[in-house]
Amino acid sequence: MVNKLVPYKDFARNTLWLMDYVLDHIYMFPFKFKKLGRVRRILIVELKFIGDIIVATPSIRSVKQAFPSAKLDVLVPQGMEDVLYGNPHINQIFPFNYNYVEWARKLKGNYDLAIILHNGTIKVSTMLLKAKIPYRVGCTKVGFLESRGLFLHKKTKPTSQIKHKIDDNLDVIKTVGIYPRDKYLEIYSDSKVELEVKKKLPKNYCAILNSSRHAENKEWLPERFAELSQFLHNNGYEIVLTGSKQDYEKNENLKKLSPVFMYNFAGTTIKEFFAIIKNAKFVVSIDSSAMHIAAGFNVPVIALFGAGTPRIWKPYSKNSVVIFKDNVHTSCMKSKCHLKGDRYMECMKAIKTDDVIDAIRRIKNGQYIRNN
Repeated sequence: MVNKLVPYKDFARNTLWLMDYVLDHIYMFPFKFKKLGRVRRILIVELKFIGDIIVATPSIRSVKQAFPSAKLDVLVPQGMEDVLYGNPHINQIFPFNYNYVEWARKLKGNYDLAIILHNGTIKVSTMLLKAKIPYRVGCTKVGFLESRGLFLHKKTKPTSQIKHKIDDNLDVIKTVGIYPRDKYLEIYSDSKVELEVKKKLPKNYCAILNSSRHAENKEWLPERFAELSQFLHNNGYEIVLTGSKQDYEKNENLKKLSPVFMYNFAGTTIKEFFAIIKNAKFVVSIDSSAMHIAAGFNVPVIALFGAGTPRIWKPYSKNSVVIFKDNVHTSCMKSKCHLKGDRYMECMKAIKTDDVIDAIRRIKNGQYIRNN
């Protein structure tokens, strides 16, 4: 059954965005005519997590290309600094501890331009205002109840068009006349860490991620991953399960279901996680960070979508196959499935083991598909 509510939800979300845009122009009207002055230091704020930060890299690069002599710093959640390790366009990566008062003092007087990508809460917007950053812009398209930023000189214009998150980010910097030369993802691995990780890894392996801390209804049926493991084993592949510390037990349960041995590498550091994905023959991942890491390293990736939408979050790579059954109840964007009985998790149930096996065969034959 197709989710008939999605168009209405999109309409409500876009209407709220338009209202926010209009109201912002009313109370910020005198400041909308302010011109961007000399730019010597720039702060980009991205307070989401691994996948969100990776898809922000084309915007980071484009800003640096527009202001090559300016120093560009990035504020990310504490613990996420290594996602941007080695990025040549960044001067400093700051770990944000959500102490808004402290950071307003730290940032005060140090920047000419602040760019909020995702998302501009009241606290973040107030922090940048109190930091006396003279020119502030934002934010990307966000969820229905998420804040869209306050006290901004330029805001993204509302649109009903559904875009990839990379393009949502680029819409933010377009408000100050920055247009991208390219859109490729840009991530780097630590060579020393990679060398150590490779010593522990099998030589011919595929990496699998099937755990989601924030949305369990994105997870595929463990029994089907167990079925898939036999096919992978029969075709000469070792299997490496990845994920965070919290995913370790889920991976152990998956190992118990599997007829063949699997390595459980859940709980690694971000740099180790990157090294595992980078050296895999291919990656099979639900809608999660692993597919964006694979895309950033141009590793072939099979992405399984259900509750999310590939139009926004698909891996941005030609070496990808997206499996998405749009003839069932999909793209609800909820963190927990609200359906009951046989319809519970129907979007992920619709993805069969043979669908993934067919995608693996396509990858082996170099037949990549951007959308299924």
